[in-house]
Amino acid sequence: EGGGSCVVACSALKEQYRQVLRQGISRFILVYLQIEYGAAEARLSARKNHFFSPSLLQSQFNTLERPGDGITVDATRTPDTIVA
Repeated sequence: EGGGSCVVACSALKEQYRQVLRQGISRFILVYLQIEYGAAEARLSARKNHFFSPSLLQSQFNTLERPGDGITVDATRTPDTIVA
């Protein structure tokens, strides 16, 4: 309402979820952090005491509807490179 901006980080794996996020927003920019299964699996396996079970990873990739709009960024890059 105040004209500010914000960043929302979430999986939004399906287009219908992204449509809900867009509702009522005049300027919505999607940034899709694209990563191949093997790289995601390696990252997840390296995490200790994380809430997300590695056994769920395949179902997440199966559910993903890759966005056709927005900005696609290689998620294997460093955080600084991704932000730039």
